[in-house]
Amino acid sequence: MKKLILLLLLSTLITAQNYMVYEDQIVRGDSIRSSVSGLSIPEPPEPINPIELFEMNEKEESKALKNFSEKELKYLKTIKEADKMKYYELLNRKRFRFSFNDFPRAEMLIHKQEQERENKIIGLEIETEGLAIQYKNANENQKEKIKSELKTKLNSLFDLKEEDRKNEVENLEKRLRELKASLEARKKNKDEIVNRRIRELTGENKYLRWD
Repeated sequence: MKKLILLLLLSTLITAQNYMVYEDQIVRGDSIRSSVSGLSIPEPPEPINPIELFEMNEKEESKALKNFSEKELKYLKTIKEADKMKYYELLNRKRFRFSFNDFPRAEMLIHKQEQERENKIIGLEIETEGLAIQYKNANENQKEKIKSELKTKLNSLFDLKEEDRKNEVENLEKRLRELKASLEARKKNKDEIVNRRIRELTGENKYLRWD
């Protein structure tokens, strides 16, 4: 991509130079054509369609949809018709979550409660997106009921997300305490740590290794 941009800039500069050299011939169309003769300015690349980053083939999509409940599938159908980008984003989120579980000992990295909470969050996001679309297409009599349901779902979604943030803060605080304890311990044992490293670098302790 960088090479292409540099080539475009170089081609533009050459064209500008030719224009200046033959400035007095601008009024003549044949002179303009001759001044840029031989130059080949490449076409700019086609812009990337964001949907291509998330889109799946039919087999992948069918497999991903198996991870959702009947209720979620109903809302996903509504979302797909209105916003394909959001549809594929939601599918990929749950697909990657389930594929990660296939790794050995994945249960040790993801707590069961965390996984259940994440699934609830994705489910509620699907429902709220679907309800928002229904609200826009509903008549006045239906809108109030949909809005009330949407508010209930959003309250539940907010609580779950805040629980995630709270857990994240607690983990950061725990990590900070561990780092502070490590810092204090290293400060107190500075001489021992430095002397050990000296022995490692000079090979003085090569005969004192366990193995």
